Amino acid sequence: MLQSLGRCGLSVLGARQMKRILLYCQSMLGSGHFVRMALLARGLSEEHAVVLMDGGRPVSSEIFAPRVSRLELPPIWNCQGQVVPFASSASLAEVMSARFRRLESATRELPWDAIVVEHFPFSKWFLRDEILPLLQLARQLNPQVQIIGSVRDLLPVVNESISPQSRRDRVVRVLGSRFHALLIHSDPQFLALNGHLPWVSDIRIPMHYTGYISRYGKHTSDAGYEQTTDLSSPARSSSAMPPAARSGVLVSAGGDGGALLRKCCIEAWKQLHYCGEVDTGHLTVVLPPEPEECEIRKLQQAVENLPIRIERFSAEFPRWMQQSQLSISQAGYNTCSDLLGTCTRSILVPHPRSEDQPLRARRFAESGLATTLSPQELSGPAMAEAIRVALSLPAPRHGIDLNGVARSCEIINQLLQSGG
Repeated sequence: MLQSLGRCGLSVLGARQMKRILLYCQSMLGSGHFVRMALLARGLSEEHAVVLMDGGRPVSSEIFAPRVSRLELPPIWNCQGQVVPFASSASLAEVMSARFRRLESATRELPWDAIVVEHFPFSKWFLRDEILPLLQLARQLNPQVQIIGSVRDLLPVVNESISPQSRRDRVVRVLGSRFHALLIHSDPQFLALNGHLPWVSDIRIPMHYTGYISRYGKHTSDAGYEQTTDLSSPARSSSAMPPAARSGVLVSAGGDGGALLRKCCIEAWKQLHYCGEVDTGHLTVVLPPEPEECEIRKLQQAVENLPIRIERFSAEFPRWMQQSQLSISQAGYNTCSDLLGTCTRSILVPHPRSEDQPLRARRFAESGLATTLSPQELSGPAMAEAIRVALSLPAPRHGIDLNGVARSCEIINQLLQSGG
C-alpha cells in the first residue's frame, strides 16, 4: 500500500539521507496515469526517498510500493468535460488554493532533489498555476533540483483553445526554460513521438526513450521460451504462461465508456456458448473500482447460468490476464503494456473519445499483436466474430522494450549525479 504523507513521513524521508524525489501526477478520468507513475515511484524507491503526489479520484493501486510515501492533495477530476472538485462542496478556486498550500508546505519542509512531472506541458495546461510556481519554488530552495518531464508513447494532438502552432511554441518554450530532460515511455522502434508530432525535433532539452513502463520485465526461460517477470510483487515470480496453459476470456475497460463493451461481450459469449463454440474457461468481466450499482444488477441478470464471472477491479487483475486465453479491452497505455508483458491474445476496442487509443490499437493490429474492433462497429454479433478470429491466431510474440522502469531510474540517477 502507498503510505499517506504526513509530517512524520517527511521527517523519516529526510533522515534516510537519500535523494528526495517528487513525482507529480494528476489523473483526471481513469487511473492509468497514476498507476504508471506508481510503478516508476516503486522503482525509484529502491535507492531514493520518493513521494508520489495524488490529487485525483481515489485509486485502489495494486502496485507494491512499501517505501513510497503519498502526498495527498484535495482531489479534482474531469466531470463531463469540466474540471471540478471531487466529492467536495468547496469551489474549484478554494480547492486549487488548498492544493498549492499543501505542495508549498511539503516542498519547504523537504526541498526536492528532483521533480518528475507527468504529461505537462504537452497537456493539463489548466494546472499551470500549480505546476509552474511549484517548479520555481523548488529551484529557489535547491538550485540543483532536476526537473524531468514524463510522457507516454502517444500524446494529445488536439487543443481547441489554441492553434497547433501556438501549442507547439508553448510546449517547446516551457520545456526549454523549466525542464532538464524529457522521458518518453515508449520503444521508438514500435511507437515514436515524431510519428504523430513531427515538431518534437524542435525540443531543445535531452529526450530519452525508456521503453514501456510496465509491471513486467523480459527474460528468457531455461527452455528458451520468452517469458516476463512480474515486478509488482515482492516475489517477482515468472508470469507469462504458455498459451496451452491458459483458458477463458478477460474483459476490462477502465475509466468511462466501458459499459457498452461489457454488455456486448456478454452477448457475444452467450452466442458462442449456445452455438457450442465455448469449450474452456469462463468469461471474466472486470468492473471499474467504483462501478455503477445499476450496471452491476443488469450484468448479473444477463449472466443467467452461463460460465460468466462479474468481478470488481482488484489486485488479482494481473493474474487474471496471465491466465486468460484472450483479453478484451480498450487500448489504454497500461493495459497494452500488460498485454505485451503477458503475451496475451487481445481484442482492442479503443475509447471513442480518446486521442491516443485508436492510434495505439492500430499499431498493435499492424504488428500482429491484437485484433481490433472500432467503437462504431461494436455489437454482440460483431464481438462474437472478433473472438472467433482472435482465438484462431497464434499467441503474440515481440521484442518490444518493456524495461521502462529500470531505464527511467537509470536516467534519473544520471541527472541527479550531474546536478550535484
